[in-house]
Amino acid sequence: MRKATGAAVSNFIKEYIVCRHGIPYKIITDNATSFVNQEVTKMLKSYGIKHRKSTPYYPQGNGQAEATNKTLLRILSKMVSEYKQGWSVHLPDALWAYRTSPRSATGFSPYSLVYGSEAVSPVEIAVPTARVLAINDVEWDVQSCSDWRRMDLEAADERRQQAEEKMMAYCPSKFAPQWEGPFIIKESYSSGYYVLTSIEDGTFLSSINGKWLKPYYC
Repeated sequence: MRKATGAAVSNFIKEYIVCRHGIPYKIITDNATSFVNQEVTKMLKSYGIKHRKSTPYYPQGNGQAEATNKTLLRILSKMVSEYKQGWSVHLPDALWAYRTSPRSATGFSPYSLVYGSEAVSPVEIAVPTARVLAINDVEWDVQSCSDWRRMDLEAADERRQQAEEKMMAYCPSKFAPQWEGPFIIKESYSSGYYVLTSIEDGTFLSSINGKWLKPYYC
């Protein structure tokens, strides 16, 4: 999208997530105004989608998105350097490469975890593999399609279960924020984050993980 406005983000979620993959249970975002606004809130509420916002200055709160973006930037930088074109031209190819490559954390590609089978790559068209030849030779009917789809779904469930068991914690960024404050801790939660308020008038400021707090002595 050209500009990440509330309306644009709302339409993106509806068109590229809800209409393609169904209604998710929840969506995790950062606290940018493009995600935290009336348009997005109204759209998520209409579908019954819970909106969870990551804690500021705490990458683990949205670690998967941070790790994915880091990998995509690395792929794009190599492609732009080699082919001398703008990054937007190579974005579809970078996404394809990422989605069809096994992740070390899960042992499977993101594509296979979503669809239950590996994508057919251009290499398999040029040099047909056994599965491509088998698919071309099969006379499909309704029952065989149903059986194959059921097996794909069962395989996808098994892959997701294995991926969940092997998932590793994402390492935080090396860059820490500058100290600010002092603030008053209004509420604390067992999950490790705290609600901060202004020391002057008690107004709500933000929530933050305790990792980024230290005692203040006046």
